[in-house]
Amino acid sequence: MGIEFREYLMHTDTPITVEAPIFSSIDEVEKFASRLKGYKTSKYIGGVNVVNYPFGRLTPDPALIGCLFKRYIDLEPILHIPSSLESKYTLVRTLYSLSICGIRNILLLGGDVKTEYGLKLDEAFNYIKQFSEGYIDLE
Repeated sequence: MGIEFREYLMHTDTPITVEAPIFSSIDEVEKFASRLKGYKTSKYIGGVNVVNYPFGRLTPDPALIGCLFKRYIDLEPILHIPSSLESKYTLVRTLYSLSICGIRNILLLGGDVKTEYGLKLDEAFNYIKQFSEGYIDLE
């Protein structure tokens, strides 16, 4: 009928971005990174999405996962940050972590504020803008 998707990926020059699963340990992150490493060296994988929605599960910090991907396989992760779940303090902590690792790709997600500490999209964007300008007003 046609080539399977995997076969297509093996014979294309177009890099794709893959989404990392939700990890429960650093060991899982390392195993996933080692699997991606072979594809990355072959130019199949151009990036990796790291999403922060643990649904009540204890998971490694998404910024840490992104930093590990950058270190292990030299891929620039795209970190998804849901503004409606983040407090200004966790957002700023995440931004500092990302800047230390040199990660610049952030996908800021909007939505209904789910907690009393959650940020509206424009508030979160304002904190990111302030961070990039070198000043953050946490008052």
